[in-house]
Amino acid sequence: MRAQRLKRLRKTTGLSRKDFSKKYNISPGTLQNWETARFGGLTEKGATLIISALKCEQIFCTFEWLMYQSGIGPNFENVEPSNLKETKKHKLSTPQEDLIVFERLNQNAIHLKIDDNTMLPHFKPKQLVAGTKKTNKQIAHYNGHICIVKPTCLDQHVVRVIKTHPSEKNFYNLIHLNPLVSSVTNLNKLYMIEYFAPIEWIRNI
Repeated sequence: MRAQRLKRLRKTTGLSRKDFSKKYNISPGTLQNWETARFGGLTEKGATLIISALKCEQIFCTFEWLMYQSGIGPNFENVEPSNLKETKKHKLSTPQEDLIVFERLNQNAIHLKIDDNTMLPHFKPKQLVAGTKKTNKQIAHYNGHICIVKPTCLDQHVVRVIKTHPSEKNFYNLIHLNPLVSSVTNLNKLYMIEYFAPIEWIRNI
């Protein structure tokens, strides 16, 4: 996931999180959130900032690789590789092509096309999202995260997963974020989950 890629790249600089934050004027708390995937993890604006900082450390990384592990991987040479400089000259890959790359690189990857407004403002119609399927034993680590979820009684949906009743093992509230549209899930109902995948990859289609 992007948090792990960011952390590995930052460690490659030889700088601690505190030193990296200080050197590149990034809030230590913000960098920690990015590296631990808290509160949505690394943003597109944050990724651009990180890429500029890494470039100063002679580490050249594309936006696509950092955010989605797609395309050209990091280069650690002293000179920026020409294929990074020329990326804009080439035809960009399609979302479907990027998805194929993501699925090849990530075992148990699943994806979903968003076709409604239930997750605004975080996600909108005509977006393609993907993640790596996790086991139910891991779900406690993703409480409050937005995930692709397959409840036992519904189709796959993108929802926020909330554990509100500790005594109800394996049951969760599944929350759509937009209060202005009708939701497939019921706020007052607990759902058993067959599988889930935290969202790691997003493309507009």
